[in-house]
Amino acid sequence: MLKTKPYNPMEFLREEEIPEYLAETYLDDDPQVFLVALGHVIRHRGSALVAKNAGVDEAHLEAVLSGQAEPDWPTIHRVLKAIGVRIQMAA
Repeated sequence: MLKTKPYNPMEFLREEEIPEYLAETYLDDDPQVFLVALGHVIRHRGSALVAKNAGVDEAHLEAVLSGQAEPDWPTIHRVLKAIGVRIQMAA
């Protein structure tokens, strides 16, 4: 039987490509796509460190990223700031 492992785009993305990766996933109609991508980035950077820098509880952050808790804007906003990503709006 062929063994596979979960796909992790962070194995292929360069650091400078992360904002574009998150921007593209944000545009998807399914918000879960963005949360999965954000989870990839957070785990790549270290969940404990990101949670600490964002001032959020690591267990709550993991629950949000795993779909066990509803994401809330203050948490997402603080996490994005902690990983150095800004959201820009355009028309």
